[in-house]
Amino acid sequence: MAVYSSYADADLVALLKAWDKVALKEIYARYQGLLYSHAYRRLPAREEMRDILQELFVYLWAHRRQLQFKTSLSAYLYASERNRVLNQY
Repeated sequence: MAVYSSYADADLVALLKAWDKVALKEIYARYQGLLYSHAYRRLPAREEMRDILQELFVYLWAHRRQLQFKTSLSAYLYASERNRVLNQY
């Protein structure tokens, strides 16, 4: 997985769409901590945050073929996480 850490987000998305589970693991490793700390400021419930992030990455894997990013992967993940937090309210 060390090789994957040098890949750009666009390359990881292409690998993800090709059913590469290691690409998903790298995306998770790259963004999970940032998304968690970003969302925790809005919803300081640890278990709910873990559930939201888990659902986000499960959705990413389940819909990998249909995903179309109009911006970057990071922008997509932040927007998805924000929307999921807002849905909690």
